[in-house]
Amino acid sequence: MAAQRYAMLIPNGRLRNREQDTYIGSLTKPQLLPKHVYTDDIPFLHPDYVLNEKLKNGETVHVELYHDLPVNEYDTPIYSPFACIAFAVSDSKAELRQKLTIEKQQETKDFYEIRAKQKEEQRIASNRPKLQKMRNILMEQLRDENILTTTLTNVWTSIFNSGVLDALVPSSNEQSKIKQFFTTYYEEISQMYKYYSAVNRYVICECSIF
Repeated sequence: MAAQRYAMLIPNGRLRNREQDTYIGSLTKPQLLPKHVYTDDIPFLHPDYVLNEKLKNGETVHVELYHDLPVNEYDTPIYSPFACIAFAVSDSKAELRQKLTIEKQQETKDFYEIRAKQKEEQRIASNRPKLQKMRNILMEQLRDENILTTTLTNVWTSIFNSGVLDALVPSSNEQSKIKQFFTTYYEEISQMYKYYSAVNRYVICECSIF
């Protein structure tokens, strides 16, 4: 009905006199003129859309209506992009409709990009506790040369000062080779010690003596 009324406007036609103050979109009664049509997931529903191809079952469509129709300095109504695309159907308005359609399509594209970014941020936020926990686990496994060097020095000093090494290997040359081996394979030896120490207490004693 609204499209029919607008089609009767100049240059396509003229309303009958008794309809001048009552037709949809008039300055005195614009309340039935749609200003914007959208859904929660589609920011702009083009008037040419076939709704059953765009909407899901049970989806809500929001239709904003004019309360007051704004006018310019010449008292000419200023219509929203949706109203222009839907009702400015004359050939002279074809370029304007195309321009507005392109602008609204770009706005829709920007909307989807922002929505996707927000969803990704929400996903990361929800997974942040898990990521932090995993980061802490990995930090324990990552090789830190400074920490490793300090730990290795302290462990070797403890072994050397215990007197056990001198009792088992009195040769300083052999001790140097053991230290070199110990330095090169410290991480592997440490992991092996942790593994076997959980298996058998006897192995703990043997490894400790070594």
